[in-house]
Amino acid sequence: MSGPFIATETRLAEALGVARKTLRDVRSEHMEQAVHFGYDEAQGGAVVYSQAGIEAALGHLGISSEKIALLIPHAPPGEPAPAAQPAETDSAANDDAPEADPEQPLDLARPPLVEITVERCFATNRRIITGTLGTDEVRVRVKNSEKLRRGMVLRCTHAEDDIYELAERLPRFVGKR
Repeated sequence: MSGPFIATETRLAEALGVARKTLRDVRSEHMEQAVHFGYDEAQGGAVVYSQAGIEAALGHLGISSEKIALLIPHAPPGEPAPAAQPAETDSAANDDAPEADPEQPLDLARPPLVEITVERCFATNRRIITGTLGTDEVRVRVKNSEKLRRGMVLRCTHAEDDIYELAERLPRFVGKR
């Protein structure tokens, strides 16, 4: 889903340092679909937030205007966004989430997708395959590699070092994309 939706719920929760359940509760009680949030079918139905949705979430969570300025570039520093009025928060619900560093700008963009060609699937470990990215050999984490075949092209995101993760659904049929 392209357009006004800019951040997934998981990334927004990580960036704000709150539990995803807390963000989900705010969404279900105070937000409207298609205005504040939507569902991205390209990411398996992930919840994505618009600019207005991020501002509303920050307002209901009682996040300061400095944090809003770091999150949303077009909010002038020192001024709260229009929908952001601090509200009382449940401190017990936020205890299980790590604190975000208020000095670091938050990166809510999706990681870039790269195309990796399948080179080898392992019979003993169906959750990992090897593939080529340009001239480099890399490993790719998958749920199950039984329907993947050599030469298939997979869209993946970078996880760490030479490990990538599959960013799309697995094929329904052997060797098909």
